[in-house]
Amino acid sequence: LSGSPPIGIELQTTLWMYKGDFTPFSQTVFIRHRLINKSAYLLDSMFVSIPGDPDVGNFADDLVGCDTLRNMWFAYNGNVIDKEYAKFGLTPPALGYSLLAGPVDSSAVPLPSGTPRLMHSFFAFRTGETIADPPMGDLDFTYGWYNLMRGYLPTIDLSDPLSWITGSGPDEGKPTRFPLSGDPVNDPGGVYGDVDGAGNNVGPGSRRFTGTVGPFRLAPDQSKDIVVAVSGGIGSNNRTAIIELKEINDILRTVYDKNPGQMTFTPPSPAVKATPIGNTLVLNWGWNQQRIRETEAFRLGALRFEGYNCVPVALTAG
Repeated sequence: LSGSPPIGIELQTTLWMYKGDFTPFSQTVFIRHRLINKSAYLLDSMFVSIPGDPDVGNFADDLVGCDTLRNMWFAYNGNVIDKEYAKFGLTPPALGYSLLAGPVDSSAVPLPSGTPRLMHSFFAFRTGETIADPPMGDLDFTYGWYNLMRGYLPTIDLSDPLSWITGSGPDEGKPTRFPLSGDPVNDPGGVYGDVDGAGNNVGPGSRRFTGTVGPFRLAPDQSKDIVVAVSGGIGSNNRTAIIELKEINDILRTVYDKNPGQMTFTPPSPAVKATPIGNTLVLNWGWNQQRIRETEAFRLGALRFEGYNCVPVALTAG
C-alpha cells in the first residue's frame, strides 16, 4: 500500500460510548488509538493522521473546516436543505472530530518537555481541486503522506515541500498548515477568515479530511495514546449545527482535562441524612456545608447546577 517496508508499529483501537441521554453522551463516540513501537528503532519525528470521510447526508454537497483553538475538525452541509435529511424533516447536522488527548513527548523540540502533542495540521481533499491522494503501492505514497502529515501538499520532496494556500480572508494566498480555519457560522462569505466554499475555495462537494497529531518520539516497546471524540450536532440550519458541535467539544474537553479517561458529567452527590419521624421521613443535606458548596458550584462548560430533585420510590416489604 505504501511502497515502503513496515515501520513496526502495533495499533490498538478502542471505541466506546456512554449510556444516557445527556447530549455529549448521546451524540458522541469515543476512540482511543494506542500505538506501540514493536521495532528496534527510535521513531524520532512521528506524526499520526486521523482521517475521515464525512458524508453529511448527500455526499456531493459538503463543506469542511477546522478550529485550531479547540483542536477539532468538522464537516457540514453546503446547502440549507439536504435531500437525505429532508426525508426525515431534519435540518442538516454537522460532524466533528475533537482531539481530547495527544501523546506526551518527554524530549521532542520545540515544545517543552511533557507537553501533549495536539493538532499539528489539517487538510482536506475536495472535489474540483487537482490535489489528490499520493499514488498507492509506490514509495511516493510514503513521501507524499509524510508531507501531508507535516502540513504540506502531498509532493515527494521532503526537503523543500509546498504549502497549502489560504483560500479566503485577509490572509488569502498565504501558506498555512491549517486551511479552512475560518468561522463558517458568523463569516460564511470568508471575509475575515478561510472558509470552505468562499473566495478561491471550491464550492460544496465530496470531502475527505484529516487532522494530524505530532511531532513526537516513540522508542522501542514504548506506547502512546491518542483519544478522539466524534460528535454530531444539529441546529436551525446547516451552519448553526456547528455551534452545538463546538459546545459539545467544550464540555467534553472540560471534563476530560479534569479527569483524563474518566468522563464524569454529574455534580457530587449531596451528603443526605434521613430521619424517620412517625410516618414522615426528613431528608437533611444542609448539615454538610462543604459538600453543598461542591455540589452547587459544579460547572460543565455552559451548564450550571440548577437544583435538587427528590424522587419517591415505593418499596415492597418481603
